[in-house]
Amino acid sequence: MGKPKLLETRFSPCYIADLFKDLETNQAQAKLDEIEAMRFGFLKLVPKWHVKQGIMVMLAKTYDTETSTLSVDHGIIRIGPELFQCVFGIPPDVDDFPPFDGGNAAHVLIKEDFTS
Repeated sequence: MGKPKLLETRFSPCYIADLFKDLETNQAQAKLDEIEAMRFGFLKLVPKWHVKQGIMVMLAKTYDTETSTLSVDHGIIRIGPELFQCVFGIPPDVDDFPPFDGGNAAHVLIKEDFTS
């Protein structure tokens, strides 16, 4: 079996869970601290779900980073911290992640990394 395709590795809940387990196993505390400083620590709570690549591709194509929404047949779904908390069972006292800010060079860089 070959290497997983790029979209699957970047967006898969299984990949995210494995990434954090690897960071914790290898005691990469500096990286974990940086993730916390960026307010993405909530991702440690993502369960290890296997999702087919076709579904991930569809979600990635319909996601609008400017508005944090998914455009589907039945309307527009806002993807915010509340939805992540509900779907993944994340406790409400976990810090929210910041909204996309087109004027923030760090946000633009992250967006370019995931859209190129």
